[in-house]
Amino acid sequence: MKIESNIWKFYLYRIFQSLTFATPVFVLFLLENGLSLTQIMILQSYYYLIIVLLGIPSGAFADKFGRKKTIILSSFSLLLGVIAYATGYSFMRFFIAETFWSLGAALYFGIDSAFLYDTLYELKRKNEYKKVFGTALSFSQIFWGISAFIGGFIAIKSLRITWYYTLIPFTIAFFIPFTFKETKIHMSQTNYWLQIKNSVKFSLSNKKIRYFIVYSSVISAVWMVAFLMYQPYLKSINLDIKYFGLIYFLFFLSSAFGSKIAHVFELFFGKKILYLILIVPSLSLILMGFTKSFFGIALILIISFTFALSGPILSNYININAPSNKRATINSIQSLAGSLLFVVISPFFGWIAHKYSVHLFFFFGGMLLLIDLIILFLVNFFNNKNDAV
Repeated sequence: MKIESNIWKFYLYRIFQSLTFATPVFVLFLLENGLSLTQIMILQSYYYLIIVLLGIPSGAFADKFGRKKTIILSSFSLLLGVIAYATGYSFMRFFIAETFWSLGAALYFGIDSAFLYDTLYELKRKNEYKKVFGTALSFSQIFWGISAFIGGFIAIKSLRITWYYTLIPFTIAFFIPFTFKETKIHMSQTNYWLQIKNSVKFSLSNKKIRYFIVYSSVISAVWMVAFLMYQPYLKSINLDIKYFGLIYFLFFLSSAFGSKIAHVFELFFGKKILYLILIVPSLSLILMGFTKSFFGIALILIISFTFALSGPILSNYININAPSNKRATINSIQSLAGSLLFVVISPFFGWIAHKYSVHLFFFFGGMLLLIDLIILFLVNFFNNKNDAV
């Protein structure tokens, strides 16, 4: 089995795991089953809390025992999560579903990029990482969009049946990682807990990795909260619910395009792309705070495109600065940081949206990105050219 086959199989895996037909009606599905908005936010906070707790250990597990085994475990857990949601009718059943879903996500976030990077490294093609990973992300976002569009029509018949449709591609996705060929260059020989300790120590001591983790965590946290707020925002501008699937399709299509051409943007802008990734969405979010018309939909598409640029670019910056035997753990630390910040800020932003308006959240979200922009400027201003990010 040639290791090069990992690339197209990875694409195929991302495609099937992106066919989540319940996405455009997820909140409506939970409300239909008796949950309040408060309970829904509790479930989401719990989801990210589990990722925070298990993110680093799962990365260390991948470094110690292999990316392939970890991705297989992730796929199985996500499949159980879909089954639990499809058959659930209560808060406790959905709590169990989120447990499986968050475990699957913790076993996957960051590990997928390390697996792909090591595959290309072994093939002596690591310079292609941004392009290949960007293509993988674009496939995910395209098929998220397609499934969201289809899911909107499925939901007209039944919100629950969207989960049963999701069960089909997730079952297929579960079997694909068994065909992956494990890379050999990354395998860590250290003790499991020592692997975690050494990776955390390296992340804290390496200036570039430390900053990129902070930089990306702010982007991730704001994006995650914004994603949850899009449905209430669309409702606030009186968009008919039958168009939600179409809007999500356009949203994911915009993200797919951003991921696909991220390497082209970086080639053109160089490291100035890091400023662009913050300036455009921050101003767009602030504008959404004052926009109560369909113009807000255009702003959502601009934000999704710009945020999508950050995925392959930041992932590449972290991977090229991380040693192979710590790469999955460090990628997991990056994912953990974003999830931890989400757990901290989401109750506050949720309270703002509930107490005042969803528009005020978007204003504060934009301001938070501006703070990240100021930090980036100061880091580059006070460091010499060799240490600048």
